[in-house]
Amino acid sequence: MRRILRLLSCLSVLLAASCLQAPQYRPWSYADLRLLDPADAVSPAADILAVYTRTTPLSVGIRVDLLDISPADNYTVEAYLFDNRDYREAPLVISIPAYGPPRMYWRAGGQAAFRPSVTRNYLLDAITINLNRALIGDRFRVDVFAYSGDSDSPADEACDIRSDSLPPGSRAPLLLEFWDAFPAVTPAQALRRWDGAHTGPPGGVTA
Repeated sequence: MRRILRLLSCLSVLLAASCLQAPQYRPWSYADLRLLDPADAVSPAADILAVYTRTTPLSVGIRVDLLDISPADNYTVEAYLFDNRDYREAPLVISIPAYGPPRMYWRAGGQAAFRPSVTRNYLLDAITINLNRALIGDRFRVDVFAYSGDSDSPADEACDIRSDSLPPGSRAPLLLEFWDAFPAVTPAQALRRWDGAHTGPPGGVTA
């Protein structure tokens, strides 16, 4: 009887644990945006466009959007992370080459005892860094440098990005440009083109 009760109690604990929902994945949003940078670097793979930061109960995330990256590019992105605890004076440096594992070390000297999770997204042209939340202080700031090829000088940089700052007040401008989609020179031609596009060549309603 006692054995049955123990089995029932264990089963109830397992059922209760299975009912607990795992934390839902939240996509990056405008609230995570910390910096917009104009396209001003010579190499698209080393041109920083935006930097995001995100803090969850389990992780610290840093996302760097570049103008254009592909597996064939030769670039390096480095993030210098300062926080209000262990990396107050000397930053934690995360060096991400175009291919291969990232390298992380303490600027004061020595390799870090842990390795970040790095994702290179070639569809979004973005590099995402995820760190264990317990290893970073409550607040942090990050300086990002992008290098082209084997150059020692950064092709682009974004500095003093703070985790507790607000998103930029102005959003990135967007211009949609079409060509050869509505050929017309005079207003009369434009009206005829519009009429033909909406009613068909004979002028009647199309199915």
